[in-house]
Amino acid sequence: MRRGANRRSYVVTDNERDLAAGLWSPPRRVLGIQASPRGAKGATERLYRALVKGLERAGAAVETVHLGELKAEACRGCFRCWQDEGDDCRIHDDLTGLLTRMPTYDLMVWASPVYVDAPPAQLKCLIDRMMVLNHPAIVDQEGAWLHPCRHPRLPNLVLLAVCGFWGVENFTFIETYARAAARHQHTPLLASLLRPESLSMMNPASRPALARVMEALERAGVELVNQGKVGPETAQAISQPLLSRDEYLELAARWWQPKGGKA
Repeated sequence: MRRGANRRSYVVTDNERDLAAGLWSPPRRVLGIQASPRGAKGATERLYRALVKGLERAGAAVETVHLGELKAEACRGCFRCWQDEGDDCRIHDDLTGLLTRMPTYDLMVWASPVYVDAPPAQLKCLIDRMMVLNHPAIVDQEGAWLHPCRHPRLPNLVLLAVCGFWGVENFTFIETYARAAARHQHTPLLASLLRPESLSMMNPASRPALARVMEALERAGVELVNQGKVGPETAQAISQPLLSRDEYLELAARWWQPKGGKA
């Protein structure tokens, strides 16, 4: 369905319509947004690479961007991208080309650590700047207030979230936020892959269980390409405890004396 303020406005994009109709075409091009400020040094990168392995094994080509390596300015709220017909953000930095290319991808992955229950500032900056892809018109879509999209199709989305706390309950806010942001940005959220207790990944006692997590992440990549979703057994295997709650609390107490690690 195409409607809105003018010919550049899509209230429902092609990818949103296909998903609603149960149609799925395996993605050929995947954009991986690795949002950890630690870049390739942390647990987020290690887990993300396992997911990428599965995506590529299923035939997708993955381009990875480490947000921590980019020079990026926060949205100024100037509305120039909406006032000008060229939908061009007046900020010219490392995000400019990324935003221009974004509609050419079939699938996008947000690989993100959890900082104070939310994504880090680098990812929030990108999400805010993605509003340049939308049209300033305001519509009511079945009770959800949205801006239409300026592009007929945008990539669908997968969230891979990594947390230093024990238990999947610590992902409630970031998952809710990602789902809301995906709705506003016309990038439907296909799956949330949640990996708590990142400190356990550095404990030798967790290696057998961690190997099963990595296998499940690779399997999730294959399932996403082939089916457009991740099965409940695979998602549960990704989130499985590596250590017991008490073992993790003991590990965490030792880890930060005298130095520690981060997601």
